[in-house]
Amino acid sequence: MADQSKVTMKLLIDTKRKRVMFAEAGKECIDFLFHILALPLGSVIRLLTTNCLDGDFPWYGKALEEIAYTD
Repeated sequence: MADQSKVTMKLLIDTKRKRVMFAEAGKECIDFLFHILALPLGSVIRLLTTNCLDGDFPWYGKALEEIAYTD
């Protein structure tokens, strides 16, 4: 079993504009985000379309498919 660690982020959110104004995160969180960004887009699409349940971000997989197959 893989080691489990807790990842935390602090966000300053402008609720009127619905935007993140400032984010603070530890090294583990940044490493995780960079690992996700390093994945090939095709792998991400395949993982999302095969492993997501109907209610789990259906729009996200569809949006990635549209980006990946645009000329």
